[in-house]
Order: sequence, then C-alpha cells, then structure tokens
Amino acid sequence: MPHVAFCITELDSGGAERALARIATGLHERGRRVSVVALAGGGELVDELRRHGIETDCLGLTKWNLPVVFARLVGRWRRDRPDVVQSFLFHGNIIGRIAARAAGVGVVCSGIRVAERRGRMRLLLDRLTDRLVDRHVCVSRAVAEDARVRGGLPASKLVTIPNGVDLERYESASPIFPRDLGFAPPRFLLWAGRLDPQKDPQLAIEIFAAVASGVGDVGLLMVGEGPLRPELEAMIAAKGLRDRVALPGRRDDLPTLYRSAEAFLLTSRWEGMPNVVLEAMASGCPVVAADVEGVRELLGDADERGTVVSGRSPQKFAKVLSGLLNGSPDFTSKSTEATRYVRERHSWDGVFDAYVSLFEALLDAESRPSRAKQRPPS
Repeated sequence: MPHVAFCITELDSGGAERALARIATGLHERGRRVSVVALAGGGELVDELRRHGIETDCLGLTKWNLPVVFARLVGRWRRDRPDVVQSFLFHGNIIGRIAARAAGVGVVCSGIRVAERRGRMRLLLDRLTDRLVDRHVCVSRAVAEDARVRGGLPASKLVTIPNGVDLERYESASPIFPRDLGFAPPRFLLWAGRLDPQKDPQLAIEIFAAVASGVGDVGLLMVGEGPLRPELEAMIAAKGLRDRVALPGRRDDLPTLYRSAEAFLLTSRWEGMPNVVLEAMASGCPVVAADVEGVRELLGDADERGTVVSGRSPQKFAKVLSGLLNGSPDFTSKSTEATRYVRERHSWDGVFDAYVSLFEALLDAESRPSRAKQRPPS
C-alpha cells in the first residue's frame, strides 16, 4: 500500500496546518499508510495526529541548524521509503522537495495554500526548484493562476484541490448570547484570523467604526492573536470603541460564534481559499468579504452566496453591513445557498478522493519503465 509522507513547516493551528492534519487523518482512516514531519516545533495538532495513530515527528528547525535538520529528514525518508511526499507551506515545500529527491522518493507534490505577497524571493526559489516537483497542488483556481503568472510555474504542473469543511460540526453548533461573551451590545459582527498584516485587522476596526456611527446596538468580536494586538488596542481606544470591540484572543468555539454572529467579515489583503469563509458559509452566517484569492470561487461571481466588496474602502464595507444589520432579506437567501453549496462542493470526502486520485495517477506514471527512478539502497 502506498506510503504518503506529509511535510510542513510547523504544526500550529493555522489554516494550512489544520488542513494537512485533516487530509492526513482522512487518508489514514481510508487505510493508507501516512506519516507527518514538521520541520520546526510542534503544536496542538501533533497530539491530535498521534491520537489517530499517525507517526508524527517535529525536527526543531531553527535558522542555525538547517543542515542538521535536512540530514535528519533525508535519513528518515531513506529509511521509511515513502512513495509520495506531499509538502505544505514555503519552508516545507522547498526543504521537503530537495530532501525527498535526495532520499530517492518517486513522487513529490507541493502544496500552494496562498497567493504569497511577502516578497519575490519565495517565488524565485519555488521556480528554481520546480524541476524537483511532479505537481503543485493549489487550494483555489485563483492561487493556481497566481502561481502561473507571478510565480512562473508551468500550467501543466498545477492542480487545484480546494479545502473541505466539516459541515455537520458547524450546522449543529448552538448559538450563544452576546452577553455571555462579555458584550454590552445585543448583536455582534465576527472577524477571525491572525492579528497580522496579511489579515488587515486594522481595516476591520475602520469598517466597524463606520458601521457603529449609524447602528448603535452592535459590537465587533475579533478572534485571534498576533503581533498587531498592541496597535489594535490603541486604535480601539482612540476611536472610543472599547465597549463595543473585543479582542478575546484565540478561541476554540468558532462554530458557536459563527452561529451567533450577525455576519462574518473578512478583510485580508491576500489569501488562498479562506477556511474561515468556508466555515461561516457552513454555519449559515452571512459573509461580507474583501475581493481576495478564493473568495469569489466560494461566494460566486454574482454574489449569490455572500457579498464580495471590491477595493478597501471602509465606507463600502460599512454600507453593505449596515444594510444587513437593518434587515435586508437578501442575506438570508444568500446564506441558505452558501450552506447548500458547501455541502455539495466542499466535503472532506471529496478532498480525500481528489488527493488519492492524484497520487495514484502519479505513482502509475512513475512506475512505467520510461520514467522509473532508481532509489538508493536501504
């Protein structure tokens, strides 16, 4: 039975990390042999993977010990002889593909989870090492197009497999009263993500300030942690919104929060396919989102499953949210359609099927005599 080895930078509870854990677990439950390597430290997902019986190792990568970690990874894969390596995230992709080829792995796939905007060096390294990769698995069509145009990767190697969502978990969650969250306002908008420049939480506060000037009974709950917390706290205080905007940090009850919020707000500057949007759709929570990668694929080009706001004007977002808060019936039908769409198009079973089909096709091609690759002796 083919052995699939997953490689990722770390196993904290971000969107890419949770997706890897769900995919690895799903393949394991289908009888595939699966192992996971995190290059850096561990995180809460390590215990989850191990509870499912998946061999999981954290190599402790730092900027000082890359040669040691690389040698350990090559040695591990020479010993374990995986048939496929599937990597996720930048460091996992670059280090993983080089180590996989050094270990003689037959099939190597990378995972492109976001249309990266943090400098061109990452795109250059991806392009320079592309010859080591059989397929780049992109999380959305928009990410695949970005990888082709900005990244310079060959279209023939780009495959799109979207994220999945556990629909039942989000549909069955029970709402919570805002007062139980420590909110004075009887209603709230929800924002969730890292407090990081990519997610642009400052825009969320600007948008809410514009909404709050015309709607007096609503608050904003911003779930997540990150380096921008001090700046955000200062913004909230300067705008006189301390009683209406809460920064509770990370929470493990997002399904309940989606079911309780009046709407979910996405303000990211770039994305891949935002898990939080999928989760809100599964929960029946109306979505108002910035026009970033993967969003139109989820909400529809004609906004049939949510509302996409072009540009980054707080007033444009506020106008949409104010209409929603004032009872526009349009949002109810959009939310119903969003949940139906997620059920039909974004089940995890469909995601597992897509990965299995990809790996089997690549293994079949790799096993043909004309493309056979010689592995080093054990």
